[in-house]
Amino acid sequence: MHLLGAVATWLASAQYRADRRASPPGTFPTGFRDRALRKARSALDARLAYQPAAWAGIDLQDAPERVRPPDELTVAAEQAEAPDRVLTSFEAASRSLLLLGAPGGGKTTQLLSLAAGLMRSAQVKGADDSVPVVLDLASFRGTHCTAVAYVLLPWAEGSHLRGPELSLEQAGRLGELAGHIHHRLNSLPPGSGLARMTAAPRSKVADQGAAIAEADRYLRLISSLEVRLPFDVTVAELLEQRKMLLQEYGERRPASDSPAGPAGWTHGDLQYRNLLWHDGEIAAVLDWDRIQVRTFAEELTRTAMVQFMSKEGLLDLERVGAFVAGYRRLILLRPEDAADALDRLWWRRMTSFWQLDFHYTRGNHGAAELIVPTERLLAWCAEHREEVAAAFTAI
Repeated sequence: MHLLGAVATWLASAQYRADRRASPPGTFPTGFRDRALRKARSALDARLAYQPAAWAGIDLQDAPERVRPPDELTVAAEQAEAPDRVLTSFEAASRSLLLLGAPGGGKTTQLLSLAAGLMRSAQVKGADDSVPVVLDLASFRGTHCTAVAYVLLPWAEGSHLRGPELSLEQAGRLGELAGHIHHRLNSLPPGSGLARMTAAPRSKVADQGAAIAEADRYLRLISSLEVRLPFDVTVAELLEQRKMLLQEYGERRPASDSPAGPAGWTHGDLQYRNLLWHDGEIAAVLDWDRIQVRTFAEELTRTAMVQFMSKEGLLDLERVGAFVAGYRRLILLRPEDAADALDRLWWRRMTSFWQLDFHYTRGNHGAAELIVPTERLLAWCAEHREEVAAAFTAI
């Protein structure tokens, strides 16, 4: 599904660039719809840049009992006749219309012209008329298609708060929210779009030797750089530290691929970047693209690790405890389940090098700021294992 030159992507970015101060909660920013229309119109004009010199007119008739190809295909004498007729017929048919014709007969062009007419109508009528959407049916292939669903929601007022910025009470409420999300996602009726879990989730456990070999590969890559910046030197030192941690704590590798504890649908990325706080309360939970079946303890520990990690790579254990206690007020979670999830998360991060992959392999430096604090947290958690476990498992 192509939305007029990726209008959906533009809408998402435009929403965040808009003037928030001019928009009360629950509404779009001033001028937001007009900018969306201009962008959609620009994309539509590009699609219409290769119009034919004359329009192909298609005879339209009401035949609710059957659908058949038109009897005759003629060329309209006036260029404006065909698109006007299609638009008129579309409105007369309660905005539902089917165009039939041989390939190359001008159906796509007339439909794009219909979209242009609807665009003009949307500009004239204002907020009462919707922005037209163009679907490219050629993207549908048998049982597989490239269709993507888009949703445009009202502006949610709020700001992102890292863990240390939350009070202990707010940390507890965040835990309650995580429990509420898990309960609601797994209590939806059939047909809601989320299938019932049929098998327990698996969690692949990486090999210690493979992780050390991967660290060595990045060390060789860094040593081969013609110019090594201070950042590269720091990363090399951290990689040597990671190898020492892997060798020292290799016995902590989880014994199986079967995580412990109850499982079900989870948000997948519940942390401060995807949470909006307003007037001391959580106003919105964003980015549901990672929703998946996992153990509840896996999401609980990951959220706590990301949310309550300081910029220096330390974990605020007091707020972690409040967060976990808030969650347990809604969801029954045994201490041993949380301990299992904590060990698995720590080992997964010990054997993961995704930030380095982004930085050195893909040329994406957006995660560079996470490398140093993440390495520090790994070492800190290894040294303070008992205190960390107590924060996650205390009742």
